[in-house]
Amino acid sequence: MIVTDYQLQKISLGFRRPWRTAAAEFRVREGWLLTLRAGDCVGVGECTPLVEFGGPEDVASAQQALKAACAWLMEQSVPEPVAALERWLDECEALHERPASRHAVECALLDLIAQAEGVPLRRILGEQPRTTVPVNALLTAQSAAELATEGRAALAAGFTTVKVKVGVGPLELDVERLGALRAAVGPDLRIRVDANGAWSANEAMMHLRALAPVGLELCEQPVPAADLDALEAVRRAGICPIAADEALVTGGLMLPTTKADVLVLRPMVLGGLLRTVRLGWEAQRSGLRVFVASSLEGPVGRAAAAHAAAALPDCGLAHGLATGALFLDEPPSWLTPVRGEIRFDDGGGLGSEEGRAA
Repeated sequence: MIVTDYQLQKISLGFRRPWRTAAAEFRVREGWLLTLRAGDCVGVGECTPLVEFGGPEDVASAQQALKAACAWLMEQSVPEPVAALERWLDECEALHERPASRHAVECALLDLIAQAEGVPLRRILGEQPRTTVPVNALLTAQSAAELATEGRAALAAGFTTVKVKVGVGPLELDVERLGALRAAVGPDLRIRVDANGAWSANEAMMHLRALAPVGLELCEQPVPAADLDALEAVRRAGICPIAADEALVTGGLMLPTTKADVLVLRPMVLGGLLRTVRLGWEAQRSGLRVFVASSLEGPVGRAAAAHAAAALPDCGLAHGLATGALFLDEPPSWLTPVRGEIRFDDGGGLGSEEGRAA
């Protein structure tokens, strides 16, 4: 396959309301939509850097990296089989230390390859991909009453898992919020929390013990990403399962099983779908559970992440891909969850035009 042309389009994703975590506040997400052409096929990939969480590239440097990578790309043939693509992209200097840019290039190439073969992208990522993946609802309210209302709505919509950001306000507020949520939804709905590295090890253990009556499914990144010893200490306390998110990159892309119980795999942060799927299989073979999550990107990035999730075995955890409702002007698509699941179509590559639109 020879790529003959490319285009870069700036994308700007406005939030319905400011999105606050313990690490940052977002009002808009910016990035690039990459389009590659090969023959009659057009492949797309999204680059939405997450510099707010310590990512190594911003929108400007990503543009430079993408232009240089595409110039390199059009000088040679895309290798076959797909298994060789990850190593081949390692040779592109423009993509070194540029995970979001690499994600866009790799995704667009995989989209082209899958279209040429007439199969959904997930089928070239895994031999027996799933046709549906469960996803968690993301609850955003800061007040206890509003959070309870959001929880009841998620339950009525068919979600079996919800996620709540914690560590933004005082402990007492989180205890009140999560207590009201549990009272509103009953005992069966799974509740996971994400602290985005807000706490020290001792603070994390204190907070998680205070939240223990809620019955947490897991806690994502309770301590700063760079403090792997603190992550291990919180896990050893055994209060609830601990998921490594930002620490996955800090730890060199694969963590010992002593550090966490679960790995959060974000293709945009890890540098592509192939790496995400490979790490997912390696983690599960070592005894860790995994789920795939978006990085607050647009429909193309989320569609790609959903295909990666479908290529991995089901380990009983919902994936963090139902984030479209956070954005203004989100187009209807197959990415919209139905009864708590993303249901794939059989279109070639990334999927339907709605899912491919940015």
